[in-house]
Amino acid sequence: GTNHTLSANVINDYSFNIFGGYSRGVEKFELGGLFNMVLRDMNGTQVAGAFNAVGGKTTGVQVAGFANLNLDSVNGTQIAGLINFDWNSTQKFSAAGLINFTHDDSRGVHLAGIGNMTLGRQSGAHVAGLFNFSTREVDAAQVSGAFNFATDSLNGAQVSLINFAGREVRGAQLAGLMN
Repeated sequence: GTNHTLSANVINDYSFNIFGGYSRGVEKFELGGLFNMVLRDMNGTQVAGAFNAVGGKTTGVQVAGFANLNLDSVNGTQIAGLINFDWNSTQKFSAAGLINFTHDDSRGVHLAGIGNMTLGRQSGAHVAGLFNFSTREVDAAQVSGAFNFATDSLNGAQVSLINFAGREVRGAQLAGLMN
């Protein structure tokens, strides 16, 4: 890269990388043939052939052929061929070929070919081919082909073959087999 050994100390406005980019931060746009790795915050748009990895906050748009990996909060849009993985809370629209995973609270619409997993509170629709799973309250709709699971209360709707809400249901459950 053009930053050479200073990469971990440089915050780029624009970053164009044949193979991959590595920097302290991105402020506007980053394009990586294979990958982009950012130690701190990414603001703007990040596009990679394989994966984007951000250690700080992500604000804006991430598009990756395989995966978007974030260790802090995400506010924006994520599109990945396989997985969107967010360790902290999210407020976003996300689409993944396989799985959207949020370790904390999730706000926004999540679309996945196989499943959506939120290990916190879910506010926003989750639509998946196989399953939706949330460990706390669900204040939205969960729609899937096989099962929806909310370990706490449901304030919204679940539509699937099997639906489960742990504590209380305020809304509707429509199942082909069991609620």
